Amino acid sequence: MREARDAQSILALARKLLRESGQSNTAVEEPIEVRSPEGGLHSWFVPVSSGRLIAGFYEFLPDGTLKRFSTYRSDQALSDWLVPEKRVNCRPGETTGKPFLTYDRSPDRLVWAVPLVNERKESRLVFVAGETAYPPPDAVGQETG
Repeated sequence: MREARDAQSILALARKLLRESGQSNTAVEEPIEVRSPEGGLHSWFVPVSSGRLIAGFYEFLPDGTLKRFSTYRSDQALSDWLVPEKRVNCRPGETTGKPFLTYDRSPDRLVWAVPLVNERKESRLVFVAGETAYPPPDAVGQETG
């Protein structure tokens, strides 16, 4: 397997797989890095869209190996899935930082991690999976900011 460490290489692989699948009315979107809890590159998430809806995704390991492909129900807007901040309720004085894709305990449980920062520059994370927002498991019962 050739090295495929950048987004453009991963995008090319996903386009090839989608083309070979014969699926019509679908397209691959820009790859998104999936970060490990330590911050390293774990994998690449490549959304598959059908019009304005998210139809599924490819997940590739950093070397370009296909890890999995999954499909979604057809009524979830791609823009809703790609903008996790819309699912987070900030406390008074909090603002959202830049979300990043990671996982909740197991690499098979992809989630968006949305940093929230208050006026004192204290921060906390909120995980977003689909339409659900929740604190990371290690933060349950803790006040992190």
